Amino acid sequence: METADHAQAQLSAPQAQRLFRLGFVAMLLNVIASLAFVAGIFLARTSEGAPKEPRVIYPEKTELDFEGAKIEGEIRNPGELYFQRRQEEKFGSLVQPRKNFRRAILRDLMQTR
Repeated sequence: METADHAQAQLSAPQAQRLFRLGFVAMLLNVIASLAFVAGIFLARTSEGAPKEPRVIYPEKTELDFEGAKIEGEIRNPGELYFQRRQEEKFGSLVQPRKNFRRAILRDLMQTR
């Protein structure tokens, strides 16, 4: 302890004050740098910090017209084909539904006697 007391006794008051301020500024800069580092890591992990990829929008329907073009080539593998078809025709039933079966029941009853 004698050496520690002896070392403190050699510093004058302005020197001690200057050393205290220097240590305080170093500690303050260390805290600021640590906060900036943590904030950088946090922003790097969120999706808002990452650049977004552009959204590509394709047209719903593409029509190609090869009427005036002369095309030469060879088909090696089939591509995707889409067929457009007409909607099915809906016809009414040829059999009319009966509302009353009384006449048919009486006829069958008379035939069985």
